[in-house]
Amino acid sequence: MFTSHFCFPFDYQFKAKDASFNNSRPYLIMQVNSVDEWNRHRIEGYGFVRFPMTPGYHTIEVSTWRPRASLESEIHSFFLGGSVRIQKLEELVRTKFIDSNGYADIVNRFGVETEDAGKITINVNICSQDTKSRRTRRQQTAMRKEKEKLETRKLVMKYTLQMKKQQEAKKNEVVFNKDATYEEDF
Repeated sequence: MFTSHFCFPFDYQFKAKDASFNNSRPYLIMQVNSVDEWNRHRIEGYGFVRFPMTPGYHTIEVSTWRPRASLESEIHSFFLGGSVRIQKLEELVRTKFIDSNGYADIVNRFGVETEDAGKITINVNICSQDTKSRRTRRQQTAMRKEKEKLETRKLVMKYTLQMKKQQEAKKNEVVFNKDATYEEDF
């Protein structure tokens, strides 16, 4: 069994208008190509996966397939390269089946004779955020910071008053001591 590792990170950001986008989550459509030592290009398989709903790290295994061609096309592909291609990849995820609960799922390869082409393992990190809760958290953070500023100002003012009282007490003590020494001199 041949294994290839493709380790290049992709960064995609998707925006949804509301949180109930279960049936309209995006798909990742994959096309696996190969080039051999004689520079013959072939399509090895197609696959797709719907991104998970839950945030976090996910390891997903995607089964791939390729359209089965006639014997003549398979011989041509083996000796000269080339293979049967799907013209519109987005059509792979447009043929939907709606079950009795109203959930739509993909009916893939309907009416196409195919053969198994291996598996692709992908690692996905998903982070989701809700704009309403993000605004609320920002407001709460701003309010907390403002409260901390006010508390800090109160503490500074309290400390300043204590320092002034201590300075006045020392000043009064010095004046009192001066008066006491002045009287003793007479």
